[in-house]
Amino acid sequence: MTLPSIPSADPRRPDAKIVALVLLAAASSASAQTAAAAEKTTTPPGSTVTLTPFEVNSDRDTGFAAASSLAGGRLASDLRDTPAAFSVITREFIEALNLTDLMQAQDWATGSTFQSDIGTNNFTTFTVRYNSRGVSAGQQLRNFFPVNSDNDSYALERYDFGRGANSIVFGNGSLGGVSSSTTKRARTDRAFQDVKLTAGSFSMMRATIDVNQPINNKVALRVAGVAQHGLGWRQKQFEKRKGVFATATLRPFLNTVVRLEAEAINREINQPINNLQDQLSGWNGSTTFATPAALNGASAAQITALQAQGVARRGANYNVYDPYNGFNAISSYTNEAITLGGGTTATTPIAGFVSGSNAAFGLTNTNLVNAMNVPTKRFDLVESRSGFIRPSERFSINQDGPLLESAFRDFQLTVEQKLGDFYVELAGDVNKNSNYTNGEQNRGASATYLDLNRVLPNGAPNAHYLQAYGDGNFFRGFRHYDYHNVRAAVAWKQNTRFGNFAINTMVGENKNHYTLSYQWLSLAQGTDTLAWINGTAATVKIRRYWNEPSRPFVDLAGKPIPYYDPNTRTTTTVTPRWVIDHTRFDAESVNDTSYRYGLAALNAKFWKDRLIFLGAVRRDRYQSGSQQMAVSGDYPTDRDPLKPLFKPQAPDDWAALTYVPVDAAGRALPAAPAITRPRLTGGVRDPRYTQYRFRDDFNAPVLSGYVNTKSVGTVMHLLSWVSPSVNYAESFNPQKAYALLQGGGIIQPTISTGWNYSTRFEFFQRKLDVNLTYYTSEEINNPSGVSGFPFNALLEATPMGSTADLNKRGLPRFIGGSDLQDRVASGYEAEVTVNVIKGLRVTGSVSLPKVYGANAYQLTRAYVEKNREAFKLIVQDTGARVDANNVATVDPAIPADQLSPEVNTAADAYNTIFTAYNNLNIARTTGNNQPLYKFFGDYTIQEGKTKGLRFGVGVQYRGREILGNRGADTIVDPANPTRAIDDPSRSNLTALMSPKGDYTVTSTLGYLWRFDKRAIQLNLVINNLLNDRAIYWTTSTNGTATSALRPRDGNYNSPARETVPVGFGLKQPINFNVSASWRM
Repeated sequence: MTLPSIPSADPRRPDAKIVALVLLAAASSASAQTAAAAEKTTTPPGSTVTLTPFEVNSDRDTGFAAASSLAGGRLASDLRDTPAAFSVITREFIEALNLTDLMQAQDWATGSTFQSDIGTNNFTTFTVRYNSRGVSAGQQLRNFFPVNSDNDSYALERYDFGRGANSIVFGNGSLGGVSSSTTKRARTDRAFQDVKLTAGSFSMMRATIDVNQPINNKVALRVAGVAQHGLGWRQKQFEKRKGVFATATLRPFLNTVVRLEAEAINREINQPINNLQDQLSGWNGSTTFATPAALNGASAAQITALQAQGVARRGANYNVYDPYNGFNAISSYTNEAITLGGGTTATTPIAGFVSGSNAAFGLTNTNLVNAMNVPTKRFDLVESRSGFIRPSERFSINQDGPLLESAFRDFQLTVEQKLGDFYVELAGDVNKNSNYTNGEQNRGASATYLDLNRVLPNGAPNAHYLQAYGDGNFFRGFRHYDYHNVRAAVAWKQNTRFGNFAINTMVGENKNHYTLSYQWLSLAQGTDTLAWINGTAATVKIRRYWNEPSRPFVDLAGKPIPYYDPNTRTTTTVTPRWVIDHTRFDAESVNDTSYRYGLAALNAKFWKDRLIFLGAVRRDRYQSGSQQMAVSGDYPTDRDPLKPLFKPQAPDDWAALTYVPVDAAGRALPAAPAITRPRLTGGVRDPRYTQYRFRDDFNAPVLSGYVNTKSVGTVMHLLSWVSPSVNYAESFNPQKAYALLQGGGIIQPTISTGWNYSTRFEFFQRKLDVNLTYYTSEEINNPSGVSGFPFNALLEATPMGSTADLNKRGLPRFIGGSDLQDRVASGYEAEVTVNVIKGLRVTGSVSLPKVYGANAYQLTRAYVEKNREAFKLIVQDTGARVDANNVATVDPAIPADQLSPEVNTAADAYNTIFTAYNNLNIARTTGNNQPLYKFFGDYTIQEGKTKGLRFGVGVQYRGREILGNRGADTIVDPANPTRAIDDPSRSNLTALMSPKGDYTVTSTLGYLWRFDKRAIQLNLVINNLLNDRAIYWTTSTNGTATSALRPRDGNYNSPARETVPVGFGLKQPINFNVSASWRM
């Protein structure tokens, strides 16, 4: 698969296309002035914009207050007449704060907050990640079609945010909510040319144009463009955008409107990672080495002794290309001496402390900065004896070029027709997002060592002796999203003496084809291509020394290069090749999902529009399928290493497959479900079962089914200033087709339900609007993980008098997978918008969510409860006994020579299973209760010498966040100060919280400057005005640990341990941008 070409450029030079865009704007200005002189600006007859019930009128938005939405059964209606939880970031708000995309817009939306991560979103390409009501928001939409894009604001009128479950409006989703953006329309009623130039901190430059030109009263064209380039506050950080959006409106017949639109936008991003890991603080400051592969032949005892000096040996198959060492070759660094992080073994010191026989210090892969409960002097010795200096927050190990290159393309066609009281809409959309990612920073580069070797692998002097470095794999990824969407709607509107009615019916289909390809750079030696793609022996790394600021991208593929091995002192020639990553089943996959839906909605207004009733039903047919790679034992050894071999599709009897297992003597055991094929070393199929088919020989079956959802609500305008409302809505979300439950079953879709209870207060002729909401939500079939249950250690224990490797009670091996839980949410929300006096615009919100898991570990509990007695018999069959407290021990009454050789293993597994079972937290698991407070307001002076001067201020506050639990915390044993015991005051119900919340203050200053009969709007925005430098602690760590058990209160003389967070994100310091915009 290929990514559309994105022209390369020096990321630190202003983009020439920005200049070109300004010139284009100037040309548009000249053209507009000529046109203005030739004709009057009156609206041509018959060109009035007529809206259908399928679109909102953003012209009615006042200040920061939106007037209407499509939240009423996908029919346009006033927000005050809508019981669903819905908020809008209007165009005026976008301009007031110079917001550029969805992620910046959600910062100000009610109940939304970004998901901090450790900086690895470059690789996952999830550029849009935020929470709504405490849980991850669903698929982003564009004109209510699903897209994979962050929706740059240059092409948009507004951002809509729906909160809570509501498939009627947004389609499939969770109990959190979904966002949609509304694109700009070509208007036949006016001509304008808007230009906006922005410059800001860190060399940020952005230019946008927006040109609307009616051809006549039936045809209009509109074109918008954006060019943006900016560095970041951290080293190597930058982002570039180049995009163009074009749309046309045609009115070929009476009451017929045709709209076409297309967008092409490219992005390049380099976002530094945060989790630089300590692999050097344990070094004693003196042990170094003067020969290549210095620890080749060292004994295990010698390596163990070196751990006390903070030194270890590099493992096998470690191949490195060093662009700085002066000879162009790949070298084997196997048996190289490397440093250790302090406290990572029982004898490796950290600032003079060793854990010894006590619990470990929990310092494996500890962050170099912002690590909690670590000694303040942990780097003092290393800094005094080497070139290492602890990094600042600005430091980055990233390479020079983009880590993510994204190309988004979209085309939409909409036809609307009015037939009497009926309105018809036909709409189609095709959008694609192709992403290329460089995974070097996400594949090892963050692990930071000191180079202890005085010489290079070839024996030459090492110019980087005692310098810090990281080794990252040559690794790349391709992700491609391809959406094809269509819908057709028929609406009827009629005002009668009984009330005003609107009915909408809609059918549609959304299809997504998503492909993923992860690729390594392989030495590609020999002819066994399977060995190339399995990664562990043939991959190549690139070394990045911290003191080398230049880190260009290097591609060695297809070029002969020497390969030197100092262990054997041999040199060969290799030609590295990019090959697929076969170390994970999902690293190469083809995924298809589709939703066919039909809905019917009613909007009825009675009692002079004071009582509004909304009801809707929807039926979806969903399909989700995935192709996964075949495992090693089924994979050819001579296949093209860039052409994956996928498993065959599942047969119709996939769920009913069985086989007859045999014991070590070949005796048949009872038939069992054929879930996972038994394999020998290297993945080779066990020849005893070649005649059987197993589920994991195939892709999982296509997940398909039907789901019915509904929504019903009412609004009562009791008085002109108070309007209570209530709304009930449902949603669903299918799981990935390859996501399996314990036992190998298919995970059914999550089903979400929610209630909103609101009261809206409107004062001063609706210029002061206050909306108070209480909500409850519930979701079932939510997948969750579980650990600590060694079922197979018990089930595979050999019974007494047998040679079988399986129990004799008929229980098959346990098949791992996801467990299930419910999720419960509730909370309070308050929203306010103010436009009480001319020139004043105010908006604000308070969100107090509470989310937690309930009825957790459903499958694990059911499995243990069902097989409790069988487990007891199985452990007794090995020669153990179970006492009245359900504790298994070896039965002393049974002669030792009659006991199973695995009796101790079985007894330990039995006890562990029931200890873990009794400790399950089934009532309430870790959730989210992070409060959010947001406010922004500005005022424009209306008269006097300072007329047109606008000043504004805003603040966002995010409260403390739940990051885990403290169930593993210990205290010093009062009876023995040298040992630790469980902390009785903390359990898995005790939340691990981020240390503190954070706040961001924003200020603005604007001025409407009139120059040469033109109005130029100047706008200064200062973000993080008070320069708050809070750390964003996070559980989004790309699969690495989210917490660690470290010495309590940082006391390394104590055996007690406590849980601390590990992953973190960094907050951007104070920054500004200033813009000038004018209409030609």
